[in-house]
Amino acid sequence: MPSSIDELEGFMRRELIASFCTVDAENRPHVVPVFFTYVNGKVYAHTVRKSVKVRNLLKNPHVAISVYSGEFGEEAVIIRGRARIVAED
Repeated sequence: MPSSIDELEGFMRRELIASFCTVDAENRPHVVPVFFTYVNGKVYAHTVRKSVKVRNLLKNPHVAISVYSGEFGEEAVIIRGRARIVAED
């Protein structure tokens, strides 16, 4: 796990794929791999507008994202919070 803010920032900018978890209408977790971008302390997950994760987010904004590297996930960052849909490219 990155041990400083600088290491965290570098790690997040280096990685490309994360596990993204939303919650469906029956409170069941839905976890999928996503490409993401990290900019100015924010994580942007790339998806299509009609995906299950977008439908879930419209009903419940609580998410978790896990970013890891190495064959056995030697480095990892887990973030929990609220997501919002960004309409701009």
